[in-house]
Amino acid sequence: MKSSLFFIFKSLSKKSLIKIAVKYYAEFQFTCAYFTHL
Repeated sequence: MKSSLFFIFKSLSKKSLIKIAVKYYAEFQFTCAYFTHL
């Protein structure tokens, strides 16, 4: 399982990996902001 995930990450280009990371980070920040403003 872990090795297959590693292979997927290796096959992805750095640019797409950064794009995915930014997307998840933005969602995380939004979730944190949402819960702190409740």
